[in-house]
Amino acid sequence: MPELGVVNEDAFETMDWAVYEARMHGVRLFAPLVDNYDYYHGGNDPKVQEFYTNLVIIADFKNYIKILLAHINPYTGLSYADDPTIFAYKTGNELGEPKFQAMNVPVAWTAEIASYIKKLAPMKFVVHGTYGINKTHLSIKDVDIFSDHFYPPNNTKLTNGIDLVASADKVYFAAEYDHFWSLFTHNVPDCTTYVNHSGDSFTLQYGNPAKPVNVTEQAIKIRQHLFRIKGEIVDASLPIAPCPGPDADLLNT
Repeated sequence: MPELGVVNEDAFETMDWAVYEARMHGVRLFAPLVDNYDYYHGGNDPKVQEFYTNLVIIADFKNYIKILLAHINPYTGLSYADDPTIFAYKTGNELGEPKFQAMNVPVAWTAEIASYIKKLAPMKFVVHGTYGINKTHLSIKDVDIFSDHFYPPNNTKLTNGIDLVASADKVYFAAEYDHFWSLFTHNVPDCTTYVNHSGDSFTLQYGNPAKPVNVTEQAIKIRQHLFRIKGEIVDASLPIAPCPGPDADLLNT
């Protein structure tokens, strides 16, 4: 939406493709609706609280959500509200005031946005959007999942968060941790280089020989864990993954 109320349909292309590819590979997604930081697609500004209190801005944000969820993915024929590949929507990523991890988001705003998501997409889960568990929001009925981020990983923080969310009969989700928040691929379709995430040192790539040994070891552990979830045991290796994948010919369609 380059201007208020003006929708750039072409900008959906990369999202449509990502959702389609996830669907083809049996991967489930959840999507944040906005970001807190101005370097990405949010606005980390001293006036940020108006995003949560100004009725005009709230109405504009809800209209944006409506446009997003009503969008029909041409690769699947499904709207973002109906596609089961997207199992949840998050009210936002690391939301709060400019102070890092402030979590200063009004209960009323979260309740309104969560309710609106449920109205448009009743089969979706709603993920709470602050950085950390905001105790004052645990009773919001339309929020299904609370999450936290870990830089670096912290087992005590994890355990305390799980217990706190369980006390409200909600689901806990460790949404980001260290490298795995930033998984990047080969530069398809040529596949001769890897795509790197700039701005931090957390880029994780499958099988990149240029990465330090500890990053490769972490990728192996993640792979083993994901197979274990499915009831399968795999060895400590990284099998060669074909690049481009079997659906690469659709990139130019």
